[in-house]
Amino acid sequence: ADVYTYSIFRGPTEDSMVLIAGPIDSSYYVDADVTVNKKYYYGVKVTDSLNVKSPISNVIAVVPNNLIYVDTTSKVIQNGSKLYPALSYHYFRE
Repeated sequence: ADVYTYSIFRGPTEDSMVLIAGPIDSSYYVDADVTVNKKYYYGVKVTDSLNVKSPISNVIAVVPNNLIYVDTTSKVIQNGSKLYPALSYHYFRE
């Protein structure tokens, strides 16, 4: 069966991850609620077209250290603005 949706989990430890997004039908997710130099753990579950849910994926640890901020009024990318944080993680299936 084909992948139908993704559910994204995050936590300060691998054992404390909670659902932060989903189900979503996109293969990428932008997490805009992170803090520089703080460690986060992420995992993904998928649900297929038959509504079968996978176990959580391999968990990754991430420490964002250079967030990119987008000023949507002038459409320039800059570092340092707390108004529009954007940090993305891409998950790929083989």
